[in-house]
Amino acid sequence: MMCGLYEAGEIVLQQDDDRVTDEHAKQAEAKVDRRSVMRSIEGLTLQDHLALVALVMLESQGQTPARKRRVYATCDILLAVNGEASHAVGIPGLPVRF
Repeated sequence: MMCGLYEAGEIVLQQDDDRVTDEHAKQAEAKVDRRSVMRSIEGLTLQDHLALVALVMLESQGQTPARKRRVYATCDILLAVNGEASHAVGIPGLPVRF
């Protein structure tokens, strides 16, 4: 909560406002949440990033929830497009196609 209050105060200063409002608090909460998500994503392994991209692609196509096999197939397609083999990035259980 302290991070949110600090961020709200920073927003007030940036906007040259006189006091913290509910809107400032909402903006601060969104900023703290975004930062938390970014830190989580930065900590992912290459394999995790690949799976995340595959899930985002499937979601954008309305194909979620998806079974592991479908996610792996999408990862395999992503790797093929980029000229990689799934064993090159060490994804256990992901089929390698030649």
